Amino acid sequence: MRMEYKLLKTQRKGFIMTREPETVTDELIISFTSAPADATAIFDNEEGNSLYRLLIDGVCAIPASFLRGEIHVCVTVLNGSESEPKIFCESIYTKEIGGEIVVMPNGIDIPQMVIDVCSELEAAREDIKTLIQNDKELDDRLQKLIEGYNII
Repeated sequence: MRMEYKLLKTQRKGFIMTREPETVTDELIISFTSAPADATAIFDNEEGNSLYRLLIDGVCAIPASFLRGEIHVCVTVLNGSESEPKIFCESIYTKEIGGEIVVMPNGIDIPQMVIDVCSELEAAREDIKTLIQNDKELDDRLQKLIEGYNII
């Protein structure tokens, strides 16, 4: 089974593009569109176990044995620098049915992630308005200074 994430680096969010439930028997292949070079995906399952996977061409695999409960997903570059941003992704919901594991997006993440992204955009727009207003005020002050020193 293959699952695809779309990473929005500026918002530090990742959304699952594959919305249909799928069955996993041996491993789950996950691709991360727009993943940074040398990125690592970090998976945390419901049992408190973590799994780190280096992304090769934006792709990694998770064994079916790790897929228990809700899986939290994060993508980052592990290079020893604390300045590398973490991209927090929509979690994966898993359920064992008849010896097979069904995986699907944890849909309860999406509304909150959309709200977060919209809030960040709104804050950025307000910051831009403030900068434009400050720029206009500085330009007006500069023009008054120039007019005051015009001796001709």
